[in-house]
Amino acid sequence: MSKSFNLDSVLKSFMESARKETFDNLGSDANEVRFQNYIRGKKFFLVLDGVWQENRSDWSSFFELLEVQSNGCAVLVTTQSVTGAAVVGSKHTYELSTLLEEDLMAIFEANAFKLSQERSSDYPDLMEIGKEIVSSCYGNPMFVKTFGEVLFDKRTKKEWQLVQDTNISELPRNESSISEALSLCYYRLPTHLKACLSYCALFSKSFEFEKDFLTKLWLAGDLIQSKVNIRIEDSADLCFEELVKRSYFQISVQQQGTTQKYKLQGLVYEMFKIVGTNNPFKARVDSRRSLLQQSKYLRYLSLDYHDGAEAVDMNDLVAFKKLRTIILMRQVPFAGFCDDFFEKLEFIRVLDLSRSGITALPSSIKDCKYLKYLDVSGSEIASIDAGICNLIWLETLKIKNCKHLKELPEEFSNLVNIRHLEMDEESLVHTPVHIRRLTQLRELKKFVIRNLNGCRIAELVEMNQLEGSLCIEGVEHASDVEEDEAQPERYLDRKDHVQKLKLYVKDQAVPIGTAKLGFELSHPSPKLPELIVEGYIWDSLWEWDWRSLALETVDLIGCSNLTSIRGLRELPRLKRLKLSGFNVIYLDSSFFGQDDDVGFSLLDTLALDLWNQWETWDGVGKYMLKIVRLCIQNCPAFHTLPDLSEWHSLNFLDLKTECMAPPSGSTELSRYWKSRDIYSDCPPLTYKSEDQIHPRNHECLDFQNVPLADPSAVVVAAIVVHFLHEPSDI
Repeated sequence: MSKSFNLDSVLKSFMESARKETFDNLGSDANEVRFQNYIRGKKFFLVLDGVWQENRSDWSSFFELLEVQSNGCAVLVTTQSVTGAAVVGSKHTYELSTLLEEDLMAIFEANAFKLSQERSSDYPDLMEIGKEIVSSCYGNPMFVKTFGEVLFDKRTKKEWQLVQDTNISELPRNESSISEALSLCYYRLPTHLKACLSYCALFSKSFEFEKDFLTKLWLAGDLIQSKVNIRIEDSADLCFEELVKRSYFQISVQQQGTTQKYKLQGLVYEMFKIVGTNNPFKARVDSRRSLLQQSKYLRYLSLDYHDGAEAVDMNDLVAFKKLRTIILMRQVPFAGFCDDFFEKLEFIRVLDLSRSGITALPSSIKDCKYLKYLDVSGSEIASIDAGICNLIWLETLKIKNCKHLKELPEEFSNLVNIRHLEMDEESLVHTPVHIRRLTQLRELKKFVIRNLNGCRIAELVEMNQLEGSLCIEGVEHASDVEEDEAQPERYLDRKDHVQKLKLYVKDQAVPIGTAKLGFELSHPSPKLPELIVEGYIWDSLWEWDWRSLALETVDLIGCSNLTSIRGLRELPRLKRLKLSGFNVIYLDSSFFGQDDDVGFSLLDTLALDLWNQWETWDGVGKYMLKIVRLCIQNCPAFHTLPDLSEWHSLNFLDLKTECMAPPSGSTELSRYWKSRDIYSDCPPLTYKSEDQIHPRNHECLDFQNVPLADPSAVVVAAIVVHFLHEPSDI
């Protein structure tokens, strides 16, 4: 296939390949008629190799022509793009992984010693160098083949070492070369994706980043275009996912409980060298010496000084008066600013000082009138200069893990364009007063209710753009209002974009009536999927319209005196329930609010943790009938499971507790669960009878014999060859 799609050319190529003769390029209608007449009544297997076209409408007209003869026919597409596989209507997609090292070595040897009577075993010293060369090729057979061809007529160790030290981008170029392929990967990208990807030239090969980090940098750099009815953050997310899908970003190994991280594929850096994204306006420097050699027109800069190198002296940057972006890539010694630093760099839009030793920002920060992104996370900063309140275009402020920072400037609410205030849930920073003015704010991890010289929950009423996670500390005081202040029925019910809400009780000395009213006024949006409540010490649940909520996950922490969770059984979509730190001794059906109605109809996971006094569980009744996973952890007094025979869906037990010895004559749990997946750190728990659980066989689907839904249709399959893929340790 050619790099640009042309239906007439495709049909002409098909006819010439099938008929083994040359055809004149007739008009479009004549070509289509000739093509359909030829395939009518025939079965064919059509291979479209190297498809780049990603416009669905172009392919629709081609596949419509195949409908005259579809029974028993197949089309195989090879492409480097997942999107390319999708637009051709592929029903079966196969993504090829990189080759094994021994296969790559075989390709290397075949090209380095081809058409020769020599054998690679005759040159052990050269082959040691060859192995290192192959290991630097990112698992890509084209690179391996090219290096082998370059070494074909070279037989001295010095020559091989010179080739080993050669960058991939410096290898000989020809029409089918690596440089041509990498250039094509870049230039086939839409314009907006080119800009987003080339921005990543500021990162090192080993640098790992989260999606949220990169998309906010794109936004601050004005690389994302807003669209009608689509939030600009969503547009940035779509660009990121598109680059992941096209294999420019590699997913890093994810630690449990952490946010997914990514890094650039190694070949992307070679591509940057070839297409020239590292130009005089953009640089990643690893030393002060390298910094001082940069062009005075530099606009985008990342300081990636080696560990143990000289301190980062920000005053070195004042010579680059056109700078737009400054990013510190790693934790290194920090020499600080001169007082007029920002007066001399007034065009700064992105300033990332995270993990630096900075203790304060100079007062000249007020002169950064174009600043959109400021990150001081993980620094030693103890205060933020009030001059920041003049930065009316500031969109993102990151203050995560700033252990010495407790207050934001008093006039912080002047930042009417701020969209992301990124801080820890455990942060000591108090919520700024008059925060209600920041109606564009989308990210506010923590809101602290302080009724004396602080914020009341009423500040949140009009902040309906909030999204992600929101923790409200001091929710028991939500009912406290000024004498002349009207009290709405609910403060949070229009926060439709919030995905996780945590309500934290700080003052447990308030009367139960006050606390319950605070919770009732904090009734969430019906769209909220996850709720966490911590420190609610009273014996009965607050009143909410539970049936109107779409909650799927509920986590109650330290609600020690609750004797019943009856309200939760009314949640129509609840799937996961975790109860931690309860003082229940005897657990029976009344705790779950058993009545004539079958409750918890969709619940599939139940977790009980830190029930220090819990001793017995008197049956599960006819509720929670769809439980799949039961987790019991850190319950030292509990030793006997109830009859679980009603839970037919249960297939995973997670038992991590120092249990008391089982009663005499009881049967070990593992004896009955040989076909189930059990994880246990404790002495065996016991059942009350031996006939409660009957293992069921687990069947495997045989995909080789799955019938086609429409046997008369053309079967379209795609093989996706990710040119930019490299071996992964995932």
